[in-house]
Amino acid sequence: MRPVDPVAIVALRRLHTAGLRLVLASNTKTEQDRRLALRRAGIEDVFKVVLQSAQLGVAKPAPIFYRMVIAAAGCAPERILFVGDNMAGDVVGPLGQGMSAALVRPDGLGPGEVLPGGAKMIRHVREVGFPGHNGDHH
Repeated sequence: MRPVDPVAIVALRRLHTAGLRLVLASNTKTEQDRRLALRRAGIEDVFKVVLQSAQLGVAKPAPIFYRMVIAAAGCAPERILFVGDNMAGDVVGPLGQGMSAALVRPDGLGPGEVLPGGAKMIRHVREVGFPGHNGDHH
């Protein structure tokens, strides 16, 4: 597992400290465990739940995977901001389940990609803000 970006560590800690519930939802291979990288980065504790496809037996973009995310977040889907770098798995899938989505792309959209309505694009996870500053996203 590659190490967690130090700037992302600061951003995730900030979101957690602000009272947002963070859920890691990742497609993984059988031998992968994202919790090891989180532990090494000292941020395993900021995530309420870590959902990994290899352990669950289902992966993004399967609708049931997103239902597991919603259950883990413990709130209505419209209160969830799904953040990731994959258009199908991290934007289209979550939008289809009623969540908001932010596509992380340092270099913008790729050739032929179109950002779906209702999604936003950010260059880094540090750009995830505090909606209303009252924890209305998880």
